[in-house]
Amino acid sequence: RALLLWTLEPAERDAFLADQTIRKWDPKNHVLIELACARSPKELILAREAYHARFKRSIEEDVAPHVKSGYRK
Repeated sequence: RALLLWTLEPAERDAFLADQTIRKWDPKNHVLIELACARSPKELILAREAYHARFKRSIEEDVAPHVKSGYRK
């Protein structure tokens, strides 16, 4: 898995990590929060586009069912 992450572009890596986090949802897993806080707006847009290109789904729609209302903003 580490080798795979090294071979991906940063936006693709973020999209992959987001997908893995969503699939194995755990409220104590803070990967999505870390990505949202540590990336610039441009990097977030690139990750969003990479997610859509790779998985043919919207990251917002995949995350929404798991997020409590306080974090949705």
